[in-house]
Amino acid sequence: LLSVPGADLLRVPDYILYILAASVLAALGNWCAAISVNHLPVGISSAVCMSFASVIVVAIGYLFLGEVLGPGQLVFIALILAVVICLGASRPEGVLPPAYHTGRGILYSCLYGLFLGAACTLIGVASRILRPSVALYFDEFSIGFVVFSLLFHLSFTTGLVR
Repeated sequence: LLSVPGADLLRVPDYILYILAASVLAALGNWCAAISVNHLPVGISSAVCMSFASVIVVAIGYLFLGEVLGPGQLVFIALILAVVICLGASRPEGVLPPAYHTGRGILYSCLYGLFLGAACTLIGVASRILRPSVALYFDEFSIGFVVFSLLFHLSFTTGLVR
């Protein structure tokens, strides 16, 4: 941030709602990814999460930002998504931990994709107007702030801290 002109930093308050909304969505998405990993192998969970996030970003970009992909790009996205879903639905060899539940893992991976896809779109909008490094800095900072605030609040309301 030291190399960013002060005028660029002064524009941040105009887009702070985009950044905070993206941070809340990213925090929710990360929570869903953590649950997904409890129900699927880590590699499969990550692949399914990222694939759904990509599809959501493409859909939101088309619906709200007017971004259009070509037929070839859409076909390859569909193929990748189909392969990842098949990968997620397949059963790994060996004994599975009792917590594994493929349906729940895929559900939470889809929710991750929804939340993170929306968050990435919001940050994309902000970074087109602000410098991308500024938008991303404030986004990452505020994700940590949102999660910390939520955990701090929950620790007191649930009686974990006295």
